[in-house]
Amino acid sequence: MPATGDDTCYDRQAELKAFDETKAGVKGLADAGIRELPRIFIHQPEPLPVSSTPFPIPIVDLGSPDRASTVEKIREASETLGFFQVVNHGIPVSVMDGVVEGVRRFHDQDVEVRKRFYTRDPSKPLVYHSNYDLYSSPAASWRDSFYSFMAPTPPPPEELPEVCRDLQIEYSNEVMKLGRVLFGLLSEALKLNTNHLEDMDLDKGLAFFGHCYPACPQPELTMGGPKHTDYGFLTVLLQDEIGGLQINYNNEWVDVPPTPGALVINIGDLLQVPVSSPGHHTFANGRHAMIYVSHDERGTGAIISNDKLKSVEHRVLANKKGPRVSVACFFSTSIAPLTRRFLVIPLDGLFSRLLGSGNGIKFWKEVWCDSKPLLDCFPRLAALDANQDCTIADRVKQTENGLIFTWNWRRTPRDGREIQMIKRIEERCERIPIGQGEEKWHWELDKDGVFSVASLRLAMDDMSLPRGGPRISENKSVPIKVKITSWRAARDSLPTKINLIRRGVALGDDLCPLCKYQPESVKHLFVECDRTKAARGAINNWWRVLATNANELNGILLGDDDEGSDNNKKLRLAKNAIFHAYIWAIWKGRNEVVFNGTSFNPLLIANLVQSETYFWVKNRCAFGKNLSWLEWRCNPESL
Repeated sequence: MPATGDDTCYDRQAELKAFDETKAGVKGLADAGIRELPRIFIHQPEPLPVSSTPFPIPIVDLGSPDRASTVEKIREASETLGFFQVVNHGIPVSVMDGVVEGVRRFHDQDVEVRKRFYTRDPSKPLVYHSNYDLYSSPAASWRDSFYSFMAPTPPPPEELPEVCRDLQIEYSNEVMKLGRVLFGLLSEALKLNTNHLEDMDLDKGLAFFGHCYPACPQPELTMGGPKHTDYGFLTVLLQDEIGGLQINYNNEWVDVPPTPGALVINIGDLLQVPVSSPGHHTFANGRHAMIYVSHDERGTGAIISNDKLKSVEHRVLANKKGPRVSVACFFSTSIAPLTRRFLVIPLDGLFSRLLGSGNGIKFWKEVWCDSKPLLDCFPRLAALDANQDCTIADRVKQTENGLIFTWNWRRTPRDGREIQMIKRIEERCERIPIGQGEEKWHWELDKDGVFSVASLRLAMDDMSLPRGGPRISENKSVPIKVKITSWRAARDSLPTKINLIRRGVALGDDLCPLCKYQPESVKHLFVECDRTKAARGAINNWWRVLATNANELNGILLGDDDEGSDNNKKLRLAKNAIFHAYIWAIWKGRNEVVFNGTSFNPLLIANLVQSETYFWVKNRCAFGKNLSWLEWRCNPESL
């Protein structure tokens, strides 16, 4: 369908399905010489402006002998832009040029050859398709891709396309080596041991993506890739000379032009995620103290840098020139089946340091009255002190009348700025209680301040328990197993196809088993699926309880479950039981389809909801003891 047309006769889902079933991708449209963009590719205008002035993306020389300078450049770029480029990275130019050409050859193959690889089954050794989110995104992008997981368990070589097989394997091996170097530098940038991130297995999982952005007839109407952040730990991007990558910096889109021989590196979401902690007072080394707890199971999240490193939005423009080719390699835990899952416990809010007399803490060089050493905050005064290694006790004494400062300057401080800085230090110190005796740590989770493994375990359990989501009411008429199903639906933790794929389970497809039209997410199954909508309609023909136009799961889960929504408590409990029964019956019916091959009948679902709730109300509620089946079927409002 063209870019303009009558909305009343436009069927977007049908057009998406028709495009997908050609298995020719965007490249097929470009090769056909279309002049007008199909409507499914039209994107809404982006509100952010494009920067009118060139912005240099930092280039880091990994071959520099000055490692400290290299670490500092990476730290600064990762904390501000989230992007930087690397040169002298150890990957030969011949390998880089070869893999780009190999990806180009794959996409230039005859369409019938490409079709053999076209699939949406993520369990395949190599997946080739157009737009992984074709059916769920607001608009399709002008891009085709193929990908395969090259680590920790690479596919058999014979399963990879012959036109780029050897190049893909060689380049992936080189990127794995580079990843270890980059994670070492990032560890040092975070003030950690060089091997810290590598020891956490951040470099063990690698996905190889070969993107093709064909020449576009109307590039101003679509995108090569919409704005997004990368989910994993780290991305290594190799782009050809056409370019088109932009990053969001200070609410402007900034170009990342190709640099010959360079690779673009960007921080992923899992390397940024912040830790929520009750306090930010840090001690001794000036860093947030954390405990990393690993699990030998597949993980979907990790908190590494505590929001220091930035995962930044970026996008790819469509272009009249093309095809543009790029190779993106993603380091991510989600693609490594044996990679650990990390639970991070911030200790800076759980431990506090009782200073005592201050004999064991250096006044200038250790963290004790601020988030970093006074040496960093007041370097001019520290240089003026006759002894920079002095302790707190050397400079501060606690008396009945308050603190007394015993300064020992190399010269008399000058009026003006130096005197003002001394006053600021004294004000900061006065906020910190200084006692007597030895310094000691106080464990906040124990009334006596004594650390115990048991109290830490309770904190770990508290942090790992899921929170949020719609409120599930305490309705004693509803069986516990039914309420658990509703709770899991509210938490988006039911094993739908989408959730199973996220956990690494290999499935033939991700389509809803009821309508076989859209990917099966929790929201789709209970809210959007035409088959379950029909079940809700049948239930409402009996008792108008469930919103037929609900666009969110909690609209069904909560419904009238509100203290003020119904003056009759009996009716409120009965209606709430129906909400739970609906979730239970849909999930049960769905599983019958998946595991027993039965058909899904909306009328039978409605009858099941009606009979189950009658049984619950009659046998579990005092007010329902004398309720007859006829009353329940014909006039449930009589409660």
